[in-house]
Amino acid sequence: MIIDSWLISRPSVDSPPKIAGLAHHLHRFRRSVEEFYARRLPDDFLTHVHKECLNAPVGQWFPRVEATATTQDFRWRRSPQRRTHTRLLVRDFPDDPRRYPHFKGPDLPTLQVLRTQAQEAGVDDVLMCVSGMVCETTTAAVVLRTEDVLVIPEAPRLSSVTEELLLAGEIRHADLRWGKVEQRPIEMTEITQPHHQLWALNSLHGITPVTLCAGNFL
Repeated sequence: MIIDSWLISRPSVDSPPKIAGLAHHLHRFRRSVEEFYARRLPDDFLTHVHKECLNAPVGQWFPRVEATATTQDFRWRRSPQRRTHTRLLVRDFPDDPRRYPHFKGPDLPTLQVLRTQAQEAGVDDVLMCVSGMVCETTTAAVVLRTEDVLVIPEAPRLSSVTEELLLAGEIRHADLRWGKVEQRPIEMTEITQPHHQLWALNSLHGITPVTLCAGNFL
């Protein structure tokens, strides 16, 4: 199954809903379905989803689209509680636990198990590393600020809408500033160096600073 979700906030009936990157999410969803299932989504389905979101009810929502080889669906979900910081359990895998790192959905059962293990350990999520190289969490992209450089991991991972919006200047965090951007592999040893700060990027929680917690590396 291919899935996607995004945050919608509408404080009152007199104000339009705020939706970060709706077009980006729908584009990623459509492209993923085409690549994974070799089929096109019906145009009227995407039009319906877009219209529903622009007419969202009052409140905070985290709707979900999903597609299989033959079906597609859209459903409203209340937004889970959002956080301002993210605590990660660091795990280094000799072999990638994901089979389809470039798609959102097919690896969901495996990722849910990893995230549940992290939550049982008292943290929010798992920072997945493979053979000593940083990839992503089970629900978020990560970037590393080193002095005045923002480093984007060069690794098998899901393309991040939040990362795209951040780099385009459409969203920001007051404490995350940089002079230039680099995309390269990030070694696990880099994330604990002085003056280095890891950040999590997620469509629900937005841009959050990361606290690294004990794992099989730290």
